This record gives sequence, C-alpha cells and structure tokens, in this order.
Amino acid sequence: MLPAPETWGCRTARLHLGRCVLAFATALTATRSARANPSARLVYARSRSANSCPDESILRKAVATRFGYDPFFAWAKQTVVVQLWRDAERFRARVQLVDGNGTERGVRELSSQQRECSELFDATALAISIALDLPEPQTDVPPSRQPELPLAPTPPTTESKPAGRGSLETAGPPVETDAPSTGWTLGVDSLVTGNTAPALAPGLSVFGIISWRALSLGFESLATLSVPASLPTGGHGTVHSSVVAAAVVPCFSLGPAFACPVGQLGVLVAWGRGVSQANTQSTIFAALGGRLGLRWSVSRKLALRLHYDALVDLGPPEYQLAGASWSAPAFAYTVAGGVATSFP
Repeated sequence: MLPAPETWGCRTARLHLGRCVLAFATALTATRSARANPSARLVYARSRSANSCPDESILRKAVATRFGYDPFFAWAKQTVVVQLWRDAERFRARVQLVDGNGTERGVRELSSQQRECSELFDATALAISIALDLPEPQTDVPPSRQPELPLAPTPPTTESKPAGRGSLETAGPPVETDAPSTGWTLGVDSLVTGNTAPALAPGLSVFGIISWRALSLGFESLATLSVPASLPTGGHGTVHSSVVAAAVVPCFSLGPAFACPVGQLGVLVAWGRGVSQANTQSTIFAALGGRLGLRWSVSRKLALRLHYDALVDLGPPEYQLAGASWSAPAFAYTVAGGVATSFP
C-alpha cells in the first residue's frame, strides 16, 4: 500500500525542482524492489490555462522513454490520472494512482513558477515513472507489513536543531493541496492619458486585485494632471485640468497576457491661467472601455505590468478660455506601466 498522500507529495518550485526530483529518485532506488513490465491506463486532462503544455501523446512518449516501452494499456489494472492547470502564479500538476478496485493508492502535487510548462511537464513524466515502478500491494499481507515509500530528505531549516546521539530526525517535504488558490495583489502604475484635455495628462494609479486562478477583480484609484496648453482655436492664456477617479477592472488572464473591461467614475476639474477672468469649473467624469496588458513575474512576490486602455468618455468636457474653446473627443486612451506585489 502506498503511503498517505501527504508523504508522497512534493513541491517543484523552480529553485528546488532538481533537488526534489533527485531526492525521490534516490529514495526509490534505495528501497524499492523492481517489478517487471509495470503498466497502467492513462487519463490526461489539461485546463484551458495550460494549453501550452504538451498533449497526451507527448506525455506517453516521455514516460515510454524512461521505461524503454509504452506502459499504458487500456486493459491495465491500475490507472494514472494526470491533471495540469495554471493559476495566477504558476503551472500545477496532480498525479493520482488508482488500483484495479478503484482505490486511490497515492497522489502527488507538483508546481512550477516558470513561464513555460516544460519544467513541470518533465517532472510529471518522472513522477508517473516512479509511481508505476513501485511494487503492487499484496492482498495476503496485512497492511502494516506492506511496502512503503520512504520520505524524501529535505534540507534542514535554520530553526532545526542538531539531532542528539542515538536519535533520528525525519522531515517530509511541504505539500501543496489541490484547493483553488486565491491571492491578493497590490501595486502602483504611472500613466499618461490622452484626449481628456487639450494636452497629455500624466498621473499615478494605486490598485488592489483579488485573483482566483485565471480570473481577477481589480479596484483602482487614479489621479492625473494635464500639461498646460493653449486652446488650439486661438486666444491667450493656458488651460489646466485634473481628473480624480476610481475604477473597477475585472480581468481574465491567459499566461502573461490579460484582458479586462474597465469602468471609471470621478471628477474632472479645469481652470485657466494667464487671463484676466480665469475661473475654476468641475464636472463628473465617467468612462467605459477595455484594457489589454502583459505581466512579467520578476520573482514569486514581485511582477511588472504594462497595459493600454481604450475608453469612451460618456460626457466629453468642453474647455473655454478668453473666447476660445476646445471640445474633448468621445474617445480617450491611457498607457500605463507599473509594479505589483502578491500576497501570500
């Protein structure tokens, strides 16, 4: 009988993948008794977020290369179930071994933070090979006497104490569950907005995002201040404007790319300078549109992002100064880039 899932699990984060796989292979080689021609049925599923991962035929070839033959047969007693998906931060895999009676013999969780699926896919193929090469449980032997897979050794932490004389200290690798992961992201963008004023309006945006797998919901607070500009229809003096708004941004991510509808609501304030009768006026600013962007992970916690917003101004303002006027177009745009940090 295989050990419980928590003793068969292994985290394959990018920095520890080689160490983890080597530990399992070493432990297996030292303790197992090989059996001839292991075989199983293969059930392979990829989510849409993991479509970049190789298909079932390539997985079969990868496992067959390790065995020297194809171990997957439709009439085999045991079944290997493989699931691949990607959440907001990493590719993940779940390898489950089921015996001929429909009983789960073990499960292994794998993950990788690399942008490509190749690292996780190779580790998944190795995990299947190790699982199939384990000795099958003997029905006439009490469960307490059936073979077990020893725990893979892990490097000691900074808090671990040296084992005393005659003592034995065993630590198992961390286990990741297959529960859907929810995360928070906080960050700041620098941005430039066009067509809301006679000149470009640079600004800043602070945002918070809650994400679940490929879906996310963002809330943003932004402020812009336009560059001083003369009205194009003539006259003297310059106009200035500022927008302070809040935005709601639900998004769908596919790898590093994301797409979102955008809704903004706030206040636009405009004033003039260099004229004898300058005054300040304010109006409601409301816009709807869409966003396309890219996100690059610098580390597990830190990421850079770049996006472009195309907006429809629901109430384009009209600027008037010293007898000259300028009406804002119905379409506005924003180009932004910034940095984000994720929790946990």
